[in-house]
Amino acid sequence: MADPNLEIRPDFAAVPYQPVRNAIIAANNLNDDEAIAILQNAWDMDHDTRVAAWNQQQAANQPNQQPPPPPPPQPLPLPLPPAQQQLPQPPEEPVQLPDQQVPDKGKTKAIDFDINRPPPSVLARRPSQYALTKLSSIEYVELWYFTPEGSAEASLLHRTQADDTFGITNNNNVLTLRSVASVKASRNARADHDLTFLQFLQGKNSLLHFAKQLGWPAKHLDSMALFFWNLENHPLHSAPQGDRVILHYAERIRRQWHDDMKYNPADAFNIAIINDPLMNSIALEISLTAQNRVTQRNEHSHESYRSPPLSRRVRRAYLHRSEAPE
Repeated sequence: MADPNLEIRPDFAAVPYQPVRNAIIAANNLNDDEAIAILQNAWDMDHDTRVAAWNQQQAANQPNQQPPPPPPPQPLPLPLPPAQQQLPQPPEEPVQLPDQQVPDKGKTKAIDFDINRPPPSVLARRPSQYALTKLSSIEYVELWYFTPEGSAEASLLHRTQADDTFGITNNNNVLTLRSVASVKASRNARADHDLTFLQFLQGKNSLLHFAKQLGWPAKHLDSMALFFWNLENHPLHSAPQGDRVILHYAERIRRQWHDDMKYNPADAFNIAIINDPLMNSIALEISLTAQNRVTQRNEHSHESYRSPPLSRRVRRAYLHRSEAPE
């Protein structure tokens, strides 16, 4: 994460932000200047929040560093006689030698790296910015975004979308300015229970990888990893419809865990503990649903094989033939 103190507020009066201003004007019956002010206030609020988080993180990274003690008070100099007083001289300008370079004060400070560390041998396919934004906030996001299919779509859209396109989101009645890519879900996203079990395993591996990169707390990351491990090795995995039951359980319990973490922290539970009664209840629900579908399919098949009713003309000819004298 780059230092947000170095960021400069965009010029929201520029042409690229005209669609955003038009949306605010149409929604709130405002003029262009008022829309610009709303964008500026939203950016400032988001910027102040990220600056505070950055400063807090920097302070947490250096817990043992003590602030330097204040300098001891210096005695005031005695006034000189008028004859010894000197008139103030203009400050001397520093002389720059030809081989000296003037440091660029606005240049971003580069992050250090290990000069002996080689690049990784395997690169994980990056999901969409929408999925990463959800994951960084420890919010629920479908595993489809982390499957090869979801990552391939994200790679394709990344080539066609501009990273500097912004939109307005409403979070707890507070307008926040965010990039469109970070708040726009995919139309092709599928629910977890609609994935194959192979896609489920591929998605969970990628999700855990990026959760670690995004700085999830070790307690949360370990609990989520153990949750997926317990499901992958659950005895129900080898039973008929077992994979489908596990996918439904994983989707429901993971969504509930994220909701409790965000809205009901006092009710937050350890997701790694598998609730077998709930698993059995979901298995019974899926079994009854499958039986109802088979029953409906059989009833439809019987109706389709029934003899069609005789027409009035055919019935009349049949009655006339039966009533004729032999």
